[in-house]
Amino acid sequence: MPILVNGEVVPDALIRAEEQRVRVLPEWKAAEEHPEFKMRLRAAAEDGAINRVVLAQAAARVTAPLDETEIDHELARQTAAGGCRSAFDARELRSNIANTFLTEAVIRDVAGPMSLPSERDIRKFYETNRGEFLQPESVKVAHVVKHVDERCGETEASRVIEEAQGELERGTPFDAVVLKYSDCKENHGELGYFARGVMVEEFDQAVFALRPGERTGIFRTPFGFHIAEMRERRAPMVVPFGEVRADIEKALIFGAKREAFERAITKLRGRAEIRRISRAEAQKLQPRASGAGA
Repeated sequence: MPILVNGEVVPDALIRAEEQRVRVLPEWKAAEEHPEFKMRLRAAAEDGAINRVVLAQAAARVTAPLDETEIDHELARQTAAGGCRSAFDARELRSNIANTFLTEAVIRDVAGPMSLPSERDIRKFYETNRGEFLQPESVKVAHVVKHVDERCGETEASRVIEEAQGELERGTPFDAVVLKYSDCKENHGELGYFARGVMVEEFDQAVFALRPGERTGIFRTPFGFHIAEMRERRAPMVVPFGEVRADIEKALIFGAKREAFERAITKLRGRAEIRRISRAEAQKLQPRASGAGA
């Protein structure tokens, strides 16, 4: 049955959009096999659509103008961050930014001021959750790789990697062999630090058996043939506070914003008249429904 919120019919298109948004969340994808999945998904989508409608209705009542300069600054920031990687409509992006600012203003007005995390809060989170910042054993490795693909078959790739191995055995520096033979010459073949499980199993088995300065023989992975050299090993360690401070602050701010959003939604829904109506009644009201949030 259709839903009426303060005299406004919640558009079916908005509910369908919420279904698409919700169903890709990890917790929902994991529940797809549940016999009541569709019913639960519909209920969650309707709930989200109601939230968007009450927010849009509250935003429509805002009379204070938005700060156009602030919007321009955010537009410039997002444009610069995007660089030339993607095309976008500047007017649409500006409109989206304005809508975001308006929603945030509604949340502040309804939920009250949001307290930002202090330095003490950030430090306390780090100390309380040190286990979350444990970095497993990691290694820094460089490699020569010859891919086996449509451009280079197994026989040719094997021949090239054996030539590279021969040069290494004759004392040619590893970096020089990378530049001459490898399909991945960036950073002289160095892969940086990585933990077990980041690379394919065959690569892990070959390199984690090495000590710094040691080198593998030729080995095969699904990508092709490799020769790897261990540069450094790093024991398990707790990541220093300075390296994760900014991430912790962002996470705490996100959590505070989420709490403010929940408070605002609870208050707005508490003030709203929300009820189910018949299809016939919805059709009569539809011409004056604004389609909030669509």
